Amino acid sequence: MTTFLVLVAFVLLLLMALGALMLLSGLIGGALRLLSGERTGTPPDD
Repeated sequence: MTTFLVLVAFVLLLLMALGALMLLSGLIGGALRLLSGERTGTPPDD
């Protein structure tokens, strides 16, 4: 019974980590898209 609870907690933690990663990547992607969208027409000066 204890192993089952540990397994459930592990799966929940994994799902939460996955969700946080997806949220983070979505936020970063949106910010990058916003920044690159603001500078349309001007080539990046590297």
